[in-house]
Amino acid sequence: MSMAVPSSLSSASVPPSSCPKAAYCLQQAQAAKTAGNAALQAGNPRGASFQYKKVYLHLAEYLPCDVVQSASPVALGYANGGGSDADGNGGLVQMLQEEQRRKQPKKAAAVNGNESPSTTTATASAEAARLNLQAQATQLYATTLNNLVLAHMKLGRYQEGVKCATAVLEQPTLRAALDAGAQSRASAHFSDTPAGKALLRRATCYVKLSNWALAEADICTLKTAAAASGGGGAHPAEGSDALDAAVLQLAHAVEQGRQAEVAKEKRMMRRMFA
Repeated sequence: MSMAVPSSLSSASVPPSSCPKAAYCLQQAQAAKTAGNAALQAGNPRGASFQYKKVYLHLAEYLPCDVVQSASPVALGYANGGGSDADGNGGLVQMLQEEQRRKQPKKAAAVNGNESPSTTTATASAEAARLNLQAQATQLYATTLNNLVLAHMKLGRYQEGVKCATAVLEQPTLRAALDAGAQSRASAHFSDTPAGKALLRRATCYVKLSNWALAEADICTLKTAAAASGGGGAHPAEGSDALDAAVLQLAHAVEQGRQAEVAKEKRMMRRMFA
Protein backbone atom coordinates (compact mmCIF):
# COMPACT_ATOMS: atom_id res chain seq x y z
CA MET A 1 0.00 0.00 0.00
CA SER A 2 1.73 3.15 -1.17
CA MET A 3 1.20 6.69 0.00
CA ALA A 4 1.88 9.91 -1.86
CA VAL A 5 4.81 11.68 -0.26
CA PRO A 6 5.15 15.43 -0.94
CA SER A 7 8.40 16.22 -2.72
CA SER A 8 9.12 18.98 -0.23
CA LEU A 9 8.97 16.57 2.70
CA SER A 10 12.40 15.38 3.76
CA SER A 11 13.34 12.82 6.41
CA ALA A 12 15.11 15.53 8.37
CA SER A 13 12.18 17.98 8.41
CA VAL A 14 10.07 18.74 11.44
CA PRO A 15 6.43 17.58 11.28
CA PRO A 16 4.09 20.55 10.79
CA SER A 17 1.63 21.21 13.59
CA SER A 18 -1.30 20.43 11.28
CA CYS A 19 0.09 16.99 10.46
CA PRO A 20 -0.52 14.26 13.06
CA LYS A 21 2.66 12.56 14.17
CA ALA A 22 1.52 9.10 13.08
CA ALA A 23 0.69 10.22 9.52
CA TYR A 24 3.97 12.11 9.34
CA CYS A 25 5.96 9.06 10.47
CA LEU A 26 4.16 6.91 7.90
CA GLN A 27 5.05 9.43 5.19
CA GLN A 28 8.68 9.47 6.29
CA ALA A 29 8.81 5.67 6.31
CA GLN A 30 7.38 5.55 2.78
CA ALA A 31 9.91 8.17 1.67
CA ALA A 32 12.76 6.11 3.14
CA LYS A 33 11.53 2.98 1.36
CA THR A 34 11.29 4.87 -1.93
CA ALA A 35 14.82 6.19 -1.44
CA GLY A 36 16.00 2.66 -0.70
CA ASN A 37 14.40 1.34 -3.88
CA ALA A 38 16.05 4.12 -5.89
CA ALA A 39 19.45 3.37 -4.33
CA LEU A 40 19.05 -0.32 -5.11
CA GLN A 41 18.18 0.40 -8.74
CA ALA A 42 21.16 2.76 -8.96
CA GLY A 43 23.53 -0.01 -7.88
CA ASN A 44 24.02 1.24 -4.33
CA PRO A 45 22.91 -1.64 -2.08
CA ARG A 46 24.67 -0.19 0.97
CA GLY A 47 22.69 3.03 0.66
CA ALA A 48 19.54 0.99 0.08
CA SER A 49 20.17 -1.01 3.24
CA PHE A 50 20.56 2.22 5.23
CA GLN A 51 17.29 3.64 3.90
CA TYR A 52 15.36 0.41 4.45
CA LYS A 53 16.51 0.26 8.06
CA LYS A 54 15.29 3.83 8.57
CA VAL A 55 11.78 2.63 7.73
CA TYR A 56 11.65 0.65 10.96
CA LEU A 57 12.85 3.60 13.01
CA HIS A 58 9.93 5.68 11.69
CA LEU A 59 7.34 2.92 12.19
CA ALA A 60 8.46 1.20 15.40
CA GLU A 61 5.93 2.70 17.80
CA TYR A 62 3.03 2.04 15.40
CA LEU A 63 3.76 -1.62 14.65
CA PRO A 64 2.06 -4.51 16.49
CA CYS A 65 3.89 -5.59 19.62
CA ASP A 66 4.64 -9.07 18.27
CA VAL A 67 6.30 -7.57 15.18
CA VAL A 68 8.45 -5.19 17.21
CA GLN A 69 9.62 -7.93 19.54
CA SER A 70 10.41 -10.49 16.85
CA ALA A 71 11.30 -8.90 13.54
CA SER A 72 12.79 -5.50 14.31
CA PRO A 73 16.09 -6.85 15.67
CA VAL A 74 16.52 -8.82 12.45
CA ALA A 75 15.90 -5.76 10.30
CA LEU A 76 18.63 -3.81 12.03
CA GLY A 77 21.14 -6.63 12.37
CA TYR A 78 20.33 -6.87 16.06
CA ALA A 79 19.63 -10.59 16.30
CA ASN A 80 17.56 -11.96 19.18
CA GLY A 81 17.35 -8.53 20.81
CA GLY A 82 20.79 -8.83 22.36
CA GLY A 83 24.47 -8.64 21.64
CA SER A 84 26.28 -5.98 19.68
CA ASP A 85 24.85 -4.19 16.70
CA ALA A 86 27.20 -3.62 13.81
CA ASP A 87 25.35 -0.48 12.73
CA GLY A 88 25.24 1.01 16.23
CA ASN A 89 21.44 0.93 16.41
CA GLY A 90 21.10 -1.48 19.34
CA GLY A 91 20.36 1.14 21.99
CA LEU A 92 17.87 2.91 19.74
CA VAL A 93 16.07 -0.35 19.00
CA GLN A 94 15.76 -1.11 22.71
CA MET A 95 14.42 2.38 23.39
CA LEU A 96 11.78 2.05 20.66
CA GLN A 97 10.76 -1.39 21.88
CA GLU A 98 10.38 -0.09 25.43
CA GLU A 99 8.30 2.87 24.20
CA GLN A 100 6.04 0.52 22.26
CA ARG A 101 5.54 -1.77 25.28
CA ARG A 102 4.90 1.22 27.55
CA LYS A 103 1.98 2.33 25.39
CA GLN A 104 0.17 -1.02 25.56
CA PRO A 105 -1.27 -0.71 29.12
CA LYS A 106 -2.56 2.80 28.35
CA LYS A 107 -4.44 1.55 25.33
CA ALA A 108 -6.00 -1.24 27.36
CA ALA A 109 -6.95 1.11 30.21
CA ALA A 110 -8.57 3.56 27.81
CA VAL A 111 -11.35 1.12 26.90
CA ASN A 112 -12.23 0.21 30.50
CA GLY A 113 -14.71 1.92 32.82
CA ASN A 114 -18.15 3.42 32.35
CA GLU A 115 -18.41 5.58 29.24
CA SER A 116 -21.24 7.53 27.64
CA PRO A 117 -22.49 6.45 24.19
CA SER A 118 -20.76 9.41 22.53
CA THR A 119 -17.51 8.60 24.30
CA THR A 120 -17.83 4.95 23.32
CA THR A 121 -18.38 5.93 19.68
CA ALA A 122 -15.38 8.23 19.74
CA THR A 123 -13.27 5.53 21.35
CA ALA A 124 -14.36 2.98 18.74
CA SER A 125 -13.58 5.44 15.95
CA ALA A 126 -10.15 6.16 17.40
CA GLU A 127 -9.46 2.44 17.75
CA ALA A 128 -10.50 1.80 14.14
CA ALA A 129 -8.17 4.57 12.99
CA ARG A 130 -5.36 3.12 15.08
CA LEU A 131 -5.85 -0.35 13.63
CA ASN A 132 -5.93 1.06 10.09
CA LEU A 133 -2.67 2.91 10.72
CA GLN A 134 -1.16 -0.21 12.23
CA ALA A 135 -2.17 -2.26 9.18
CA GLN A 136 -0.58 0.28 6.83
CA ALA A 137 2.59 0.41 8.91
CA THR A 138 2.84 -3.38 9.08
CA GLN A 139 2.39 -3.84 5.34
CA LEU A 140 4.95 -1.12 4.58
CA TYR A 141 7.41 -2.69 6.99
CA ALA A 142 6.88 -6.20 5.60
CA THR A 143 7.54 -5.13 2.00
CA THR A 144 10.56 -3.09 3.09
CA LEU A 145 12.01 -6.03 5.00
CA ASN A 146 11.52 -8.14 1.87
CA ASN A 147 13.48 -5.56 -0.15
CA LEU A 148 16.19 -5.52 2.51
CA VAL A 149 16.81 -9.19 1.72
CA LEU A 150 17.77 -8.19 -1.82
CA ALA A 151 20.11 -5.47 -0.55
CA HIS A 152 21.82 -8.00 1.73
CA MET A 153 22.20 -10.40 -1.20
CA LYS A 154 23.88 -7.76 -3.35
CA LEU A 155 26.26 -7.01 -0.47
CA GLY A 156 27.09 -10.69 -0.02
CA ARG A 157 25.45 -10.74 3.42
CA TYR A 158 23.70 -14.04 2.87
CA GLN A 159 23.18 -14.94 6.53
CA GLU A 160 21.49 -11.58 7.10
CA GLY A 161 19.41 -12.16 3.99
CA VAL A 162 18.21 -15.48 5.37
CA LYS A 163 17.25 -13.85 8.69
CA CYS A 164 15.20 -11.10 7.04
CA ALA A 165 13.47 -13.46 4.62
CA THR A 166 12.67 -15.89 7.42
CA ALA A 167 11.22 -13.08 9.54
CA VAL A 168 8.90 -11.88 6.79
CA LEU A 169 7.88 -15.43 5.82
CA GLU A 170 7.41 -16.98 9.25
CA GLN A 171 6.31 -14.13 11.54
CA PRO A 172 2.50 -14.50 11.29
CA THR A 173 1.59 -10.80 11.30
CA LEU A 174 4.23 -9.87 8.73
CA ARG A 175 3.35 -12.82 6.49
CA ALA A 176 -0.34 -11.88 6.60
CA ALA A 177 0.53 -8.29 5.66
CA LEU A 178 2.75 -9.51 2.83
CA ASP A 179 0.01 -11.76 1.44
CA ALA A 180 -2.63 -9.04 1.82
CA GLY A 181 -0.54 -6.71 -0.30
CA ALA A 182 -0.34 -9.32 -3.06
CA GLN A 183 -4.10 -9.84 -3.36
CA SER A 184 -4.56 -6.76 -5.53
CA ARG A 185 -1.82 -7.81 -7.96
CA ALA A 186 -2.28 -10.79 -10.26
CA SER A 187 0.90 -12.62 -11.26
CA ALA A 188 1.53 -15.56 -13.55
CA HIS A 189 4.40 -16.68 -11.33
CA PHE A 190 4.16 -17.38 -7.61
CA SER A 191 7.82 -16.36 -7.39
CA ASP A 192 6.74 -12.89 -8.55
CA THR A 193 4.44 -12.42 -5.54
CA PRO A 194 5.95 -10.84 -2.39
CA ALA A 195 5.98 -14.16 -0.53
CA GLY A 196 7.34 -15.94 -3.59
CA LYS A 197 10.12 -13.38 -3.92
CA ALA A 198 11.03 -13.82 -0.26
CA LEU A 199 11.21 -17.60 -0.72
CA LEU A 200 13.23 -17.28 -3.91
CA ARG A 201 15.65 -14.86 -2.27
CA ARG A 202 16.05 -17.05 0.80
CA ALA A 203 16.70 -20.08 -1.40
CA THR A 204 19.32 -18.07 -3.29
CA CYS A 205 21.01 -17.14 -0.02
CA TYR A 206 21.03 -20.80 1.02
CA VAL A 207 22.65 -21.73 -2.31
CA LYS A 208 25.34 -19.08 -1.77
CA LEU A 209 25.90 -20.52 1.72
CA SER A 210 26.10 -24.06 0.25
CA ASN A 211 23.17 -25.11 2.42
CA TRP A 212 21.69 -27.43 -0.17
CA ALA A 213 19.04 -29.07 2.02
CA LEU A 214 17.39 -25.80 3.07
CA ALA A 215 17.67 -24.38 -0.44
CA GLU A 216 15.99 -27.51 -1.76
CA ALA A 217 13.19 -27.16 0.78
CA ASP A 218 12.39 -23.62 -0.39
CA ILE A 219 12.60 -24.67 -4.04
CA CYS A 220 10.20 -27.51 -3.29
CA THR A 221 7.78 -25.02 -1.72
CA LEU A 222 8.01 -22.83 -4.81
CA LYS A 223 7.33 -25.79 -7.10
CA THR A 224 4.39 -26.92 -4.98
CA ALA A 225 2.89 -23.43 -5.16
CA ALA A 226 3.41 -23.46 -8.92
CA ALA A 227 1.55 -26.75 -9.25
CA ALA A 228 -1.29 -25.48 -7.04
CA SER A 229 -1.67 -22.40 -9.24
CA GLY A 230 -1.96 -24.48 -12.39
CA GLY A 231 1.69 -24.74 -13.34
CA GLY A 232 1.88 -28.49 -12.85
CA GLY A 233 0.65 -31.31 -14.99
CA ALA A 234 1.46 -32.45 -18.49
CA HIS A 235 0.26 -29.24 -20.13
CA PRO A 236 1.21 -26.29 -17.95
CA ALA A 237 -0.42 -22.97 -18.67
CA GLU A 238 1.53 -20.45 -20.69
CA GLY A 239 3.73 -18.32 -18.40
CA SER A 240 3.21 -20.66 -15.47
CA ASP A 241 5.68 -21.25 -12.66
CA ALA A 242 6.50 -24.68 -14.13
CA LEU A 243 8.64 -22.73 -16.60
CA ASP A 244 9.89 -20.15 -14.10
CA ALA A 245 13.52 -19.76 -15.12
CA ALA A 246 14.61 -18.45 -11.72
CA VAL A 247 13.30 -21.52 -9.89
CA LEU A 248 14.80 -23.87 -12.46
CA GLN A 249 18.16 -22.12 -12.26
CA LEU A 250 18.20 -22.47 -8.49
CA ALA A 251 17.33 -26.16 -8.69
CA HIS A 252 20.16 -26.61 -11.20
CA ALA A 253 22.56 -24.73 -8.90
CA VAL A 254 21.69 -27.05 -6.01
CA GLU A 255 22.27 -30.10 -8.20
CA GLN A 256 25.63 -28.76 -9.37
CA GLY A 257 26.61 -27.86 -5.82
CA ARG A 258 25.87 -31.35 -4.55
CA GLN A 259 27.81 -32.90 -7.45
CA ALA A 260 30.79 -30.63 -6.77
CA GLU A 261 30.81 -31.67 -3.10
CA VAL A 262 30.72 -35.36 -4.05
CA ALA A 263 33.59 -34.85 -6.51
CA LYS A 264 35.58 -33.00 -3.85
CA GLU A 265 35.08 -35.82 -1.35
CA LYS A 266 36.21 -38.37 -3.93
CA ARG A 267 39.38 -36.39 -4.63
CA MET A 268 40.11 -36.19 -0.92
CA MET A 269 39.59 -39.92 -0.51
CA ARG A 270 41.94 -40.67 -3.42
CA ARG A 271 44.64 -38.48 -1.88
CA MET A 272 44.20 -40.12 1.52
CA PHE A 273 44.59 -43.66 0.17
CA ALA A 274 46.99 -43.01 -2.69
